[in-house]
Amino acid sequence: MKNAFYLLCVILISSCNSSKSKSTQQKELNSGTYKVTRINSDDVTSMDVTFILNKEEKRVSGNAGCNDYSATITMEGATMTTSEAAMTKKYCDGKMEVEKAFASALNGVQSYKMEGNVISLLDSSGEAIIEMK
Repeated sequence: MKNAFYLLCVILISSCNSSKSKSTQQKELNSGTYKVTRINSDDVTSMDVTFILNKEEKRVSGNAGCNDYSATITMEGATMTTSEAAMTKKYCDGKMEVEKAFASALNGVQSYKMEGNVISLLDSSGEAIIEMK
């Protein structure tokens, strides 16, 4: 009877550990086009900022609100870093502040997390600096 109790305890503990590790696994960010909704704490939904991830070519590109950008990307697990982005040099009245904030945030990306349909790009302290869907 004592052995059966110990066996039951071991089985229960083992099953708890395996379900915990499954729930904490990071979802993989897939190649595709994403719409940037926040830069730092600012809502940029109306600005049409895009983030196009091409994992095969190790590249990210898109439109920063006015100008197109492109950068190389390194991803391993949930870590993500980018090179300094190359950008076209058009001037768009009322959009340049958002564009500067996006370029700065993109250069500060260190990792990402996914919650539901929201992808957060995080800085070195784990703060969301870019959010997209």
